[in-house]
Amino acid sequence: MKKFDFRLEKVLKLRQGREEEIQVLLAQARDRYNNAIDQLERLQAHREKIAHQLENFKENPYGIEDLLIYQGYIETLDRQIGRQYLQTVKLGEEVQNVRNQLMEASRDKKMIETVKTRHHQRYKDEQRRAENCFFDEVGSIQCARKLIREQ
Repeated sequence: MKKFDFRLEKVLKLRQGREEEIQVLLAQARDRYNNAIDQLERLQAHREKIAHQLENFKENPYGIEDLLIYQGYIETLDRQIGRQYLQTVKLGEEVQNVRNQLMEASRDKKMIETVKTRHHQRYKDEQRRAENCFFDEVGSIQCARKLIREQ
């Protein structure tokens, strides 16, 4: 009996490999995105802490220079938070783009897998028909031999 041979097997392997590569890229993009969010949250928490210290400082002022230093530091933190927020948005878009690529690669792979499944089913049907023909012929031969013996 002839073994099933799918002529597009190499294409399927390539599509599977591409899908796996994109899955790795997606995991890396998600890690970068999660790290950026963590960094943004740390900056915001630090800014809140410094703002609270500034409020306490205003109640017990030590000098105008110190007050200006606190305010300058808060402004610097605000700029860092803004940059980090933009970075987080950019990384979120990157995650979405890679996710879209993964969906496309999965569709491509699924299409080839569907073709393979159809070809394999057709192969099994042909094998079953060939077996049935073989058994029919064996049965016919046995019947003919029986008839010959009876005569």
